[in-house]
Amino acid sequence: MSNNIAVNLKKLRKQKQITMEGLARQADVSLNTIAKIENGINKNPKIETVISLCKVLEIKIDELVR
Repeated sequence: MSNNIAVNLKKLRKQKQITMEGLARQADVSLNTIAKIENGINKNPKIETVISLCKVLEIKIDELVR
């Protein structure tokens, strides 16, 4: 996965009007994890994390990683 995930996650989260805190809580991941992904620090999140984020955002994985 590339840095696209950082840009896409932030864009999609804002489109759904979900805060980073809200997304972290709903996806059952840490706020720190969300922040690291969105800031491009974590360029390769675990697939379980990606799946959880996609479920909360109601998107397919390819929408997040493309």
